[in-house]
Amino acid sequence: MHLSKKLHVEPSQPLKRKKLSKIVAKAVHFFVFLIFMVLLAGHENMTPPFGKNTIDFFDFENRQLIENQINNLSSDTSGHLNIRVNELVSEFYKMRDYKPAWTLNYTTNLNFYCLKKIIDSTVYYGFPKDYFKGTVLDDMSNQLSLSKSKNKDKSFEDRTQLEIQSTKSALLVMIYMRMGIISEDTSSAFMDYTKCLPRLLNVALENNSLTKTILSVQPKIQPYQQLLSSIPEFVTIYESISDNKNSLSDNMLTKALNFCDLDTKDSTLISNEKLLEDFQKKYSLNVNGKFDTATQKKMQSIFHFKYLQICLNLDRLRKVNNFDSDYLFVNIPEFKMHLIEGNIEHETFNVIVGRTETPTPILSSKIERIIANPDWTVPTNIAQKEMLSKIRTDSGFLQRNGYTIVNRRAKPVNEEEINWEAENPFGGEYYIRQNKSDNNALGKLKFVFPNSHSVYMHDTPSKRLFANKKRTYSHGCVRIQNPEKLAQYLTNKCGTCKNDSVNIYTLIADKRQDVLNLEMKMPIHIQYITNIVDESGSIYFLNDVYNLDEEAINSLFPG
Repeated sequence: MHLSKKLHVEPSQPLKRKKLSKIVAKAVHFFVFLIFMVLLAGHENMTPPFGKNTIDFFDFENRQLIENQINNLSSDTSGHLNIRVNELVSEFYKMRDYKPAWTLNYTTNLNFYCLKKIIDSTVYYGFPKDYFKGTVLDDMSNQLSLSKSKNKDKSFEDRTQLEIQSTKSALLVMIYMRMGIISEDTSSAFMDYTKCLPRLLNVALENNSLTKTILSVQPKIQPYQQLLSSIPEFVTIYESISDNKNSLSDNMLTKALNFCDLDTKDSTLISNEKLLEDFQKKYSLNVNGKFDTATQKKMQSIFHFKYLQICLNLDRLRKVNNFDSDYLFVNIPEFKMHLIEGNIEHETFNVIVGRTETPTPILSSKIERIIANPDWTVPTNIAQKEMLSKIRTDSGFLQRNGYTIVNRRAKPVNEEEINWEAENPFGGEYYIRQNKSDNNALGKLKFVFPNSHSVYMHDTPSKRLFANKKRTYSHGCVRIQNPEKLAQYLTNKCGTCKNDSVNIYTLIADKRQDVLNLEMKMPIHIQYITNIVDESGSIYFLNDVYNLDEEAINSLFPG
């Protein structure tokens, strides 16, 4: 009994301490080993053993080689953008002490996989297939894998070239996604944006957020985001047409035919066979109501051009210099102005734009003031080309239409003092002015924003023209329906230099001319976008009223 108790007695304190110290020592050895492995992984994240199956970027000789190759990029002078991208590549590797970003010995890493996935999906972001030469990166990656059997210098060269090309591709995607496809840009906005890219790219790699970072650089402007959200559906239909010969599901065929500009009023009530017959008649094909090879090729050609139109319009929207959440967006082919508040459409207004021979210019500016009951100083080219012959043949033309002649100081001049038979009676000295009235060409309100084209937005006495679907009637200015509503919104939203609140409707009714300077200037973008998104979320193709798209597409996407 006593022996049993003795055998079960607890160990002494010195024995406990001895066992504890052994455990601590083993733990220390384990953590030292763990730290060593972490440091080794940080050295190159190596999975192959050291020896002929590794390319050590941290070997002094190799570091010198990669640094020299990257620095040699500065000798490439083939275009402004390429020079800038090479500078950014050099800065990118300098920031990371020339540590590889996309490769691991003879293979590519997870960063490269993410980059390739982004490049391969840019077809959904408005860039034609393989626009960023993803196939070249694949070839270079395969070449690196084959380098194991080659000499060390060749292996290192292959890896270095793949690193540099991958970085160039990543930077180019970020530039084009944000600022559109450009070949040259020396603006401060371009330089400021690109200056931050090497650090942004390095941080994205460190945080495993490459995809999120690259996609986040895209513009927040509302028309861009709308179009971007709808492009996947169109691409799916386009790819289905291209990949399937003589075979297409009824549902996919219906969707495809809806994009083919057929004259059918309600295609939902007509069979696909009848729609195919209409398509074949329109394009002088064999009319059999079947999706045959000739029909497939023609439809593929139509979708290819329409896809490039979408790419073009996304590119146009990327080039809109907008960093505001509140702005006015005039879309010329749509004949509408969108009032955007907090990056959400608040209201739309119908507009009239310039004729083909006097097109409304594409521009961005800020509305600075609103003039109630304005006078109209007739532009010299309009006075010379359109009014002079009427003045010469009709002595009462000026007076009957409320026009007076003024000099450069805006002082009235007797019209009889002017030699109207001269080739140019105005000579830069005289101007025709139409005083405020119900028949004034500017109507009751004029919205002024600085620009080099001398255009503005204004009311019009010709209200009936807003009932027309196609509204190209002006000399370049934008005429707006319900201008009083817009003017009241702007004075309420932006404030005026007068402390009192302004009632636009009362001001107009009093027929008193007044200049309302806005305290906060309202951004306005007048653009040419031939794709919009309809209420169902599908892409709608507008008429190319100035016939600009084909030439722009050929310039942007040659071949």
